[in-house]
Amino acid sequence: MTPSRTASIPFRSLVGAVGLLGCLSAFAAAPAGAVIAGKVASERATPWIADLGTCGGTLVAPDRVLTAAHCVKAYADQPPRFWGKVAVGARRTADHSTRYGFFEVSGKQKAAAAHRLAVPVARRAAASVPGLEVAAVAVHPRYRELGNAAAYDVAVLRLAHPVTARPLPPAAPGDGSDAAGAPVTVFGRGQISHSGLGALGGKTDPRRTLRSGAIALIRDTTCTRLYAPTPDDFDPSNMICARDPRKKPLAKAGARYTTACYGDSGGPLAGRTRVKKPVLVGIVSWGGGRKGDSCGQRDNYPGVYARVAKLRDFALAADPGWQPRPTAAPAVQGVVAANQRVTCGGATFDRPAVVRETSWMIAGRLVKATTGDLLIPADAVGKPIACAVRAKGDTGTGTSDGSAPVVVAAAP
Repeated sequence: MTPSRTASIPFRSLVGAVGLLGCLSAFAAAPAGAVIAGKVASERATPWIADLGTCGGTLVAPDRVLTAAHCVKAYADQPPRFWGKVAVGARRTADHSTRYGFFEVSGKQKAAAAHRLAVPVARRAAASVPGLEVAAVAVHPRYRELGNAAAYDVAVLRLAHPVTARPLPPAAPGDGSDAAGAPVTVFGRGQISHSGLGALGGKTDPRRTLRSGAIALIRDTTCTRLYAPTPDDFDPSNMICARDPRKKPLAKAGARYTTACYGDSGGPLAGRTRVKKPVLVGIVSWGGGRKGDSCGQRDNYPGVYARVAKLRDFALAADPGWQPRPTAAPAVQGVVAANQRVTCGGATFDRPAVVRETSWMIAGRLVKATTGDLLIPADAVGKPIACAVRAKGDTGTGTSDGSAPVVVAAAP
C-alpha cells in the first residue's frame, strides 16, 4: 500500500537534514562512520572507493571520481584552492578520523555564503591535508532538488593527477547490472544505526570505518508506487532502487535492515554485469520511509541511487561541463579613497563566463554583494578593501579568488 506521506532525505552528512542546500555547514559536518546493519569492509579489496570527508565517491577512471551532486553543489563554484582534497586508494591508509575536507570551509566563509557570494577566506594550507587535489568539478546539467530528494544526482571530480589505484568502471546500458532482483553491495562510512527522523536520529562511529551491506535491486514499478505521489517522485530515467532482501528484520533497534543512511551519500552501489564483471551500478542519493523514518528502518523502505548506466555518457565525457575555473584574480579599480566609487575588474576564467555578482570586503568583513561598483564609506579610511566576482557560463558558475587588498585613503 502506498503511504500517504514519506520522509525522504538525502543521505548526506550528519548535519545535513535541512534539505539539499538548506544547511551550508553540511560539508563541514562531524565525521560519521558507516552503512546500517552492514559489516566491516576491506580497504585493500576496494581501492576504487573515494573518501570526500563527509561523503563518499568512486574512482571510475585513473583521474576521475563520481559522487553525488548534492555533496558538492553548494561549494562547487568556489575557487578550486578552497576545495580541499579527496582520498583514493593508498591515500586512504591514513587514520580515517582525519577529515579530508573536500569543500570544507572556514566559519567566516560559511557566514559570508549567506550573502550568496563569499570573498575567499584563507584555510589551512593544502599541503597539510592528506589526499589528492581536485582539478575540476562538473555537476550534471539536469541536477535539481525534488523536495528533500534529487534528480540526476551525480557529479564528476577530475583529479589533478591520475592515480594507479584500480577503478570500478561505470555500468553500461544493457549490461544486465541493473536487473530487478540483482544482488548489489552498498559501501560507506555513514551512520551504523538510525531510529528517528533526520540525520540526528542515528548513531555514528567516530573512526569512520568502511562498511558494506548486501542488498538487492527492486523493480522500477515498485519504487514508483512506494514513492509516489510525493514531491520526491522516483524517476527510473536517472534513479534506481535497492533494499534489504530479508523478509524479517534483524532484532537490533535502529539497525533492523541493511541500508545506506546519512554520511553514505555519494558512495558506491556496486554490482556485476550478466558476465560477472564488477561495475558501479548506483550512487547513494536519497531515501525515506513511513511516519518520518528517514532511512527505511521501520518498514524496509528502499534507498534511491543515481542510476549510473543512464548517466554513463556524462560520467565519462571528455568535457562533461566543467564549471568555470578562475585563471586570474580581479583587482580593485578606481580611486581607492573614501566617498569614491570603485569597481572590481580583471578577473578571468578558463571558459566563457559573464560576471553576475560582485562581493566587497572591508577589513575582512563582507559589506555588500552587488552587481557592480561600490561607494567606499567614509569610515573605511585606513582599512583594506578587497573584492571577488562570481561569473556564469554555459556549464555553471565560478567564483574568483579575492583581489589583493588595497588600503583606503582619505577623501580627495
